[in-house]
Amino acid sequence: MTIQSGIEIENYEKALTIIEAQLASMRAGEISELEMSQTKAMIRNSLLEMQDSAFEMIAYDFNRVLSGKDRPADQLLSQVEQVSTEDVVRVAETFQLDTIYFLTGQKEG
Repeated sequence: MTIQSGIEIENYEKALTIIEAQLASMRAGEISELEMSQTKAMIRNSLLEMQDSAFEMIAYDFNRVLSGKDRPADQLLSQVEQVSTEDVVRVAETFQLDTIYFLTGQKEG
């Protein structure tokens, strides 16, 4: 799993605390039906929008081959719809912090 967050570097500790709290909440099964339905809708929309972009379709196929999970988008969509809160909790229990990085730019002036 990847967590992405746009933050100012000086807010690092605050952001990390919030992310860790959210992960703990997820592991505890504190996931509302609204969160589940909105997340599934977002994933569904992403999978459907992918079909309008040759680049995204190529990326999907590349990841499919790389992961060894050869399933078409419609099969993945069906599987996403079947995910339960218990499934999310079970998987969230395996998450551990691995890598943190910041993208920075140089200010001109």
